[in-house]
Amino acid sequence: MVALRAAPGSAATAVILAAFLLHGVQPGPLLFTDTGSKLMVYTIFASMFASVVGNATSRLNSAVCVAELVGDDFLKHIEKKETARAIHKLIR
Repeated sequence: MVALRAAPGSAATAVILAAFLLHGVQPGPLLFTDTGSKLMVYTIFASMFASVVGNATSRLNSAVCVAELVGDDFLKHIEKKETARAIHKLIR
């Protein structure tokens, strides 16, 4: 059993530290010296990167679908509204 010298800052940190300890990875400054620890940490980094890329891709696809559903008529209406606001500001 590994004794932690400091308490984790949040519940998420405690869960991550517990997961490391359950998998036999010693958290600390020497985390990247052991080959097994390195592999686990880099796997976590890669999965986080893949989730960020996947999330961005799905959001972009959703934005494109919504833009196609809304169509050009709505965008023209907004442009006319903005033009009317700009003219109103100039008149004032």
